[in-house]
Amino acid sequence: MYDEFVSRLSVDERRLHDERMAQQVAIGGEPGDPTRDLAPVLVFLAGEGSRFVTGQLIAVTGGLGSTR
Repeated sequence: MYDEFVSRLSVDERRLHDERMAQQVAIGGEPGDPTRDLAPVLVFLAGEGSRFVTGQLIAVTGGLGSTR
């Protein structure tokens, strides 16, 4: 879905998009990959290691919106 959106941007729109993403996402400046970035968190939460974790909000955002 995201790749389809980006593919429709003009060269100037893509440049602006990339600049804004770099400003907003502190780690890498691009959207994360669910398999690489979210799956390990889900594996942890589903495993024995998280048996004492309750009521937590775990933000897997790559620093989206954080200040540098």
